[in-house]
Amino acid sequence: MKIHNKIDKSGHIPVYYQIAESIKRYIQENSIKPGGMILSERELCDVFNVSRMTVRQAVNLLTQEGILMRQKGKGTFVSALKFQRPLTSLTSFTMDMISRGFTPTSAVLECAEAEALGHVAERLQLKKGEQVIRLVRIRIANGRPHAYECSYLLYEKAKVILDMNFTNQSLYDVLEAQCGVRMSKAKEAIEASVCPDEICSKLEIPPKSLTFHIERTTYDEGGVPVEYVASHYRIDQFKFYVELNLN
Repeated sequence: MKIHNKIDKSGHIPVYYQIAESIKRYIQENSIKPGGMILSERELCDVFNVSRMTVRQAVNLLTQEGILMRQKGKGTFVSALKFQRPLTSLTSFTMDMISRGFTPTSAVLECAEAEALGHVAERLQLKKGEQVIRLVRIRIANGRPHAYECSYLLYEKAKVILDMNFTNQSLYDVLEAQCGVRMSKAKEAIEASVCPDEICSKLEIPPKSLTFHIERTTYDEGGVPVEYVASHYRIDQFKFYVELNLN
């Protein structure tokens, strides 16, 4: 089935957006599976009779939405299905991946004592300069980087983790088993934002890519804030959803 190439160049809807919608429709109608290659930018220019810049805007939009992915020197492909993460329960990255049949690991970039400053102190209800533990990890599933996490934890409640290896361990499991800290609830905020270049490099995504920037404060059963974490999740790998009920 051919791609629908009729676009309105004189209307109010941007041409690149119309092209992006046509590509989406083409993928759906042809049941192109994840990993399937789509037409090259040059071919799309010929199909829609537009400039390379306009086509690139359309492809960039679909890449940011996680529908397409580029492979340098090879072409543009349909992305793999996204992980769907519910917003109605408190789960860890490790639990999420295991529940989907994936093997989670972490590349630990830092695990050290630090001072609570600014919003970190505020979120953990500490005085400026009080001691915390800073744990920075790249979260990996089946060998692919999916998220960057920077966690700050109360020093007195979590100091045992300084001597532990988190390559293959869940932080929440260790806190419960080794520290007697059981996470009970969390407050979380999610927004799309441009990822810092140094983090893009670690997540193996292009510079200036959009990611889900997530800030979460997690509380123990006594209502004490134990962890503040700032994360960048690859927008091409995750979808967040919530189930709503009519009261």
